[in-house]
Amino acid sequence: MSVPNVFPSSHPLVAHKLTLLRRTETEPKKFRALISELSMMLCYEATMDLPTEPFSVQTPLVKTTQQRVAQKVGLVP
Repeated sequence: MSVPNVFPSSHPLVAHKLTLLRRTETEPKKFRALISELSMMLCYEATMDLPTEPFSVQTPLVKTTQQRVAQKVGLVP
């Protein structure tokens, strides 16, 4: 069934972490760590299409143009 605005992850590492998370043998400390890791992974996927803009930075060797997120973003865990 397809639900609008829901984008399930098919990333192998997300699937692996979910498998570990669901095991009855997973201890509470490990469970919390897995939740934290999954949150970071899903945040990464959710922000993949954010618009970027050119931004000038001075590196130790030369001034160069890189990319930065074009607008402010608020993420709530």
